[in-house]
Order: sequence, then C-alpha cells, then structure tokens
Amino acid sequence: MLYSVTICRKGDSWTCDDKAHSVHCAPFSQGVSEMLSELQLRLGIPGETLTMTFSDNPFLDHQLALKWTGSCSDSSLNTYCVSILRMKVAVSFLIRTYFRQVPRVLYLSIDVCEESL
Repeated sequence: MLYSVTICRKGDSWTCDDKAHSVHCAPFSQGVSEMLSELQLRLGIPGETLTMTFSDNPFLDHQLALKWTGSCSDSSLNTYCVSILRMKVAVSFLIRTYFRQVPRVLYLSIDVCEESL
C-alpha cells in the first residue's frame, strides 16, 4: 500500500497530518525530523509544508530506503538505518498507524505539497 501524508515544519521539527487516519500535528520520533530536513536540503525542495509518500514496497521515484535495524522490547519504537544519509532514525507512529507488521524496509519520498501552492 502507498500512503501520502502532509508534513509541516514547526521550528526545527516536522509534524504529520492525515485526516483519513485522524493524525493531526503528530511529531516525528528521534532523528526523523533531521532526516526530512537533510533530504529536503539535498533535493532542493522549498517550503515548510510538504507531501511525504511512503510504502513497505518500492515505488517509482522513492528517494530513500530505510532499513529496519530493530525495536525496543515493547515494539513501540522501531529503528531504521538510512545509509545514504548516514543516519539512524526511530519511527513510531507511522508504523503503528499504517502497518500491521513492522516493515523490514520503508520506502519514502518528499515533494512540494500541492495544497500549499
């Protein structure tokens, strides 16, 4: 399944909005905001409001592949390696909200949000 959500910069952090899943201004976990900011910078994508598309299956034009490295004992926080950016990030609510099982690879892209144009 391919998902798209709106992400918004709030200071140095990014939050997520998805009305369909009752998600409003949900903050990202450890390292995800830094990963999104670095990806935005590298790709030269302007704006404080973007669209993030993600899936547990590869899709055309995905920009990152995050590889699962483990989870804490209660599985509430899953860590992923983003080798192209040399980062490790912790993903929580995305996994709980959108996936029944923890994806071994999470594919992701960001782009200008059509609603903010």
